[in-house]
Amino acid sequence: ITFNVASSLESVTGGSTGLAGVPRTARNGSTLVWAIIAIGIAWLFQQTRVCLRLRGARDDEDAARAVGIGVTLERTVAFVVSAFVTGVGGALFAQAFGTFNPSAFFVNTTFVTVAMLVVGGRLSLTGAVSGTVLLSLLGLGLRSVEKGISLGPVSLPESHGLQQVGIALTMLLVLLLRPQGLTGGREVGAESLKRAAKKTGAVLTLGRRREDPPEFESASKPNGYDRRRVSGEAKV
Repeated sequence: ITFNVASSLESVTGGSTGLAGVPRTARNGSTLVWAIIAIGIAWLFQQTRVCLRLRGARDDEDAARAVGIGVTLERTVAFVVSAFVTGVGGALFAQAFGTFNPSAFFVNTTFVTVAMLVVGGRLSLTGAVSGTVLLSLLGLGLRSVEKGISLGPVSLPESHGLQQVGIALTMLLVLLLRPQGLTGGREVGAESLKRAAKKTGAVLTLGRRREDPPEFESASKPNGYDRRRVSGEAKV
């Protein structure tokens, strides 16, 4: 419905022809800054009571309403915040390409967005970010393969649609092997990094102890130390 409305509003969206002549002022640096700002907004929203009540309504809407949570209000706030971030993304898209039409935001974009959430994990901010980075890198790699590559005596011809197939297969594998996404719905924060660092340090310490040479034990004992002699003197 949204696509049909956008395609019909020629005075606003340019219809199926789209809009052209948008100044291409978006650069990698400014896009990265806005991406970090979007992640920061999402993280700050996670720390609010509104988000906590929204999660409760997601798990059990009837129970949330029973304890007095205004589900409509919480969802409206979340919609406004996401609309702002999406609007910034659309503006950066327009400034990056200069020409676009409603078809640019239809099936392909929706499919890739859903795949990013499924692969990373839709229940955490870390999952959304990791899924976006992973599938973006995968898409860039498959896009270069689509044009055909040569690996010594082996050459691969052009394969159109390989990017969509690769993303679809990746999403299917994740759904089969890890239905909750790669992160499993968990957030990677300072505490998680500290626990990972402690585990890594413990493993490395244990490995060093196992690899210590036999000379280390004898070198750590005093000169002339003989366990049998000492035990005999103790008996006397």
